[in-house]
Amino acid sequence: MGEALMALPDLRDDKQSSQHETSSSPDSNDSMEHESSSISFDYVLIAPTSPAAKITESPLTYLNQGQSYQLKMKCSNLNKSVDVYFRSSVKICFFDRRLQHSENELLDDWKREHPTERILDIDERLSYGVNMVSKKPGIIHAFEVLWKCSEEPCLFVQVRCISTEFTPRKHGGEKGVPFRLQIDTFVNLDPLRHLHSAHCQVKVFKLKGADRKNKTDREKMERQKLKTKDLFQPPRDFTSLIECAWDELYSLPPLQSYDAVAKPPEGSPGEGSLSEPEMAPPKIDPPPPVMILPGTATPAQVNLWLHQQRFKQYSTALANFSGSDLLRMSRDDLMQICGAPDGIRLYNALRPRPPRPIMTLFLCQDSDIYHAVYLEVLTNHELTAKVAQLVNISPSQIAELYLIGPAAIHVIMSDEVVHNLPDSGRFAIDFVKDDTGDRFHVLFKAQVD
Repeated sequence: MGEALMALPDLRDDKQSSQHETSSSPDSNDSMEHESSSISFDYVLIAPTSPAAKITESPLTYLNQGQSYQLKMKCSNLNKSVDVYFRSSVKICFFDRRLQHSENELLDDWKREHPTERILDIDERLSYGVNMVSKKPGIIHAFEVLWKCSEEPCLFVQVRCISTEFTPRKHGGEKGVPFRLQIDTFVNLDPLRHLHSAHCQVKVFKLKGADRKNKTDREKMERQKLKTKDLFQPPRDFTSLIECAWDELYSLPPLQSYDAVAKPPEGSPGEGSLSEPEMAPPKIDPPPPVMILPGTATPAQVNLWLHQQRFKQYSTALANFSGSDLLRMSRDDLMQICGAPDGIRLYNALRPRPPRPIMTLFLCQDSDIYHAVYLEVLTNHELTAKVAQLVNISPSQIAELYLIGPAAIHVIMSDEVVHNLPDSGRFAIDFVKDDTGDRFHVLFKAQVD
């Protein structure tokens, strides 16, 4: 994936046309309906990965504070003659789940200490291939770009915080926290529809700290024994962002859906130009549907949620209700207001329950600590995706799953084999590189009492 992007043509000298509106045409809506299932996105950050990242961990990239790094974006498997625009939200958040739950408080603390700065920024003078950049002053860790499917944008991004600023003592003598650089891409239709998300793990250092850390890691790996080197990922000169699920915990709605809408910067098109002054601004679309109504929702947010969940006929009756008011209501209360069918539906929408998994497996790796894996579908594809998620790698990096059978034979984990695994079964998993050295075979060994 990343190798193809390294050969992207330089679009600096291309002049963007100002003859089109930035919102997608009705014809493109129909085309996207047919092509969205096969469309793919590639994102590459031009920064080397660390040679000290283990194969069971996510790749790690070191960045220098405030330095501009190229972030190349590309859309594939889409008819480029179709006039389709994408909105991509680029953001920095925390990689560790523990810190994600307190992300807002930590970002507010950083903002108070740096009132005039942004955590994540874009160098608009150097960036090219995008039609518009949107920033909201209150959201200092994200920005959004609007780009056409036929373009291959290159953004020059800057991270202005360092990893040790979010450690207890906030100085360079500690091990800094990793960040998550994430891109969420939507198609610019009415309504907006999420298409793709990808991320990579980064750490940010002061001055030339990233260069020194990469040098230290290379020297450390040179001293490793040949046998132990197989436990580490081979370094690359660039970082490919890995596809991930669009998790509400670390994803933002498109910035254009907020009340403050960024306008194209003034100036004439030319080399490195980021905007087209005479181009009409994009249409402001509503945010994507939110499945769970938070208790902190205001009456206005409750009204929007009701429209998104097809309860708009009751928005007048519930106009003064906040999120906490609705969540306190019983099923009988809602049935009295909305009638029996819609009352039951609204009650279930306020308290969604995920379906119970068909099978639960308990997996461990080189320890006595097990991780629960829940399968909603009993297929090789589902199990591969769950194992990849467990060890923070892409499912494409797993070549095959094997079950260790009698006399230590390797049994291919077909759909039928997965279907016949014991529910609540315990397995030790082991990762073995294939002949190419780029992918892994995963071995499942049943654990018995």
